[in-house]
Amino acid sequence: MTVRQISIDAFRELENKLTQEQIVFNCIKEEGPICDRDIAYETGIEKTSVCGRRNSLYKKKLIIVKGIDRDPTTGKKVTLWGVN
Repeated sequence: MTVRQISIDAFRELENKLTQEQIVFNCIKEEGPICDRDIAYETGIEKTSVCGRRNSLYKKKLIIVKGIDRDPTTGKKVTLWGVN
């Protein structure tokens, strides 16, 4: 694999992450307050990817914690996210 091809692949991977981040943001904006599991369900993005994109949005202060709830399926506490 050439350096050029590696650069192209890295750019495409970055472009995909930015797209997923925007999708997660839009979901939170439109559906929030919403938990990670529901974001994954609504967007079709794996929950592990949702968590990474959501953490990035949180660090950028684009989203905030809107509350804590109990997941009806698992019974565990979940964080509800909303737009800042």
